[in-house]
Amino acid sequence: MRRKESARWGTVIGLVALLAFALPLQALAFECVARMKEANQALSQAEQAVFSVSDAKTKGQVSAYIAVAKQLSAEADTEHKDAAAKKSAEGHYRSAAKAKAAKALADMALAAASK
Repeated sequence: MRRKESARWGTVIGLVALLAFALPLQALAFECVARMKEANQALSQAEQAVFSVSDAKTKGQVSAYIAVAKQLSAEADTEHKDAAAKKSAEGHYRSAAKAKAAKALADMALAAASK
């Protein structure tokens, strides 16, 4: 009887440990997807705003911000896919960081275009 209880508790503890490790990875995957979505929305707004800029210097600045933001956004997407395939938390962190940086650049482009 005691052996069955020990085995049952061992199974319960094992399942709890598995969930404790699996759920944070899933949350990380959702976080970087959300950041990529925000970055892409900001990029879309910045791309629309660049058409309203008449000054050549400002237009060049805004276009440069957008180009780098697009590159970072693409890298974030690739990093996310690799992290999901490898189940890598570090990859998800890098993906989220790149997406946040892309959004910041897109926001800077939008602010420069609005001057």
